[in-house]
Amino acid sequence: MARHESLRTVFKTVDGMPVQEILDIAACGFHLEETDLRAAAETVSSVVASEQTTAFDLSQGPLIRARLLRTGASEYVFVLTLHHIITDGWSMEVIVGEVLRLYEAYSSGEEALLPPLRLQYKDYACWQQERLQQESMAAHRAYWLSQLGGGIPRLNLPTDFARPAVWMPGAGIVSDSIHPDVYARMQALAGNWGVSLYNLLMAAAKVLLFRYTGDQEIVVGYPVSLRSHAELETQVGFYLNTLALRTRLEHHYTYRNVVMAVRQSMLEASKHQEYPFDKVVSGLRYTRDAGRAPLFDVVVVLQNLKVHRQEVNRMGEMEVTVLPFDNTTSSVDLRMEFIEREDRFTVNFEYNLALFRRHTVRLLMDRFLSVLTQLAGSPDIPVATVGMEEDTTTTVEDLKDHFSINF
Repeated sequence: MARHESLRTVFKTVDGMPVQEILDIAACGFHLEETDLRAAAETVSSVVASEQTTAFDLSQGPLIRARLLRTGASEYVFVLTLHHIITDGWSMEVIVGEVLRLYEAYSSGEEALLPPLRLQYKDYACWQQERLQQESMAAHRAYWLSQLGGGIPRLNLPTDFARPAVWMPGAGIVSDSIHPDVYARMQALAGNWGVSLYNLLMAAAKVLLFRYTGDQEIVVGYPVSLRSHAELETQVGFYLNTLALRTRLEHHYTYRNVVMAVRQSMLEASKHQEYPFDKVVSGLRYTRDAGRAPLFDVVVVLQNLKVHRQEVNRMGEMEVTVLPFDNTTSSVDLRMEFIEREDRFTVNFEYNLALFRRHTVRLLMDRFLSVLTQLAGSPDIPVATVGMEEDTTTTVEDLKDHFSINF
């Protein structure tokens, strides 16, 4: 808490504008709550669910909560909950790594030494605000307006339920794994084509949406890290931006064509990634639909941090594993998440409960894994024919039959 000012930051309104205030360590209100669950009615799952639904007070803080749950004679679960405004996935890896290093030092009676931080998040925030005033930002703004201006195509994603007038954030999740043979073929394609695994997965997701909706112009979102300087790699804070990736899929395109189009678009977008997403949205001046996310309905994410892999960390006789948990809120219709772990490659489809039934998303997951298998095995067939074989998958119209609305 003393090391990272972000963990002691609150957000207040002054003259109608939000401002950051960094609290002193003694005044930040952080404490560790210890609970023995061995004879309690509560369970780890119920505690985590409660933590997920307990709101933070942005103006008072703290925006971090910690609970230590004793579940056995020598078994504990440490539950750390932070508001997303002060953290991101990379930050969680920093926090977990530093906590483990400090614990190991204290438990062995050694002095805990972490390299000093020359910068804090406030320094980055000031630098970012200064950057936004520079003329170079005009080129970034022009790029995004050219990519997304002139009408933004929205996915005709079939839903089980009519879209609410106002966004309802409840989320469910369906999980599965990519078959090792398919994963090996994808890695081989990445090497042969000189592209990243993320390029391949993003392209496969777009092929699925193309076959599923019939739309050729497909816009999806994806997060990028803004830690472009080495000194930011050890920082805790929200260093993320969201980019919109627009791709047109022609019926004669092969998977290779789609991958190369996606790769080129992602490379171009990376040159303009520091322009804030909220500035892009406000600059487009389009009519906002309160029942859906701005610009896109689907997000595609590749998680490649250790904190997501559930790896076992050994410190002497103690083993530490990051446990998985399901999000209970969604910000888009569908979030397609890919996680590379030690023994498998996991796929999570996080969906909005106000729009989809679990059974529907389970079907969509099955179709995606089938499409991925076909693309990995036959990357040069037209994507318009992917998924048409009766013994492996169903057509778009067959999929639509599983929905309760009319087309």
